[in-house]
Amino acid sequence: MRAAAVVMGLVVFTGGAFSGQTGIPGAVARAPRQLSPLECPVVGDRMTKSYRIPTSRGYHERLKPPASGTDPRHCFFSRPSAEQAGYSFSAD
Repeated sequence: MRAAAVVMGLVVFTGGAFSGQTGIPGAVARAPRQLSPLECPVVGDRMTKSYRIPTSRGYHERLKPPASGTDPRHCFFSRPSAEQAGYSFSAD
């Protein structure tokens, strides 16, 4: 079971499937499995510091786990939380 806390008006999940804190308000730890749009409405890329939303091209592709190497995905629950963490919107 996941516990949630409100930090600066943002919901931050702790424990459970997303244990391993990111240190970024409004973000959850990356998971090495297929993510769903419900648990990752905004998906960021740690390498490019860009994020995509469900209507963005490539969003659903980013929910899939990487074939190998480091997982660059970073889930956010809102665009403002992604931008607060230094990520910018990717229109491509």
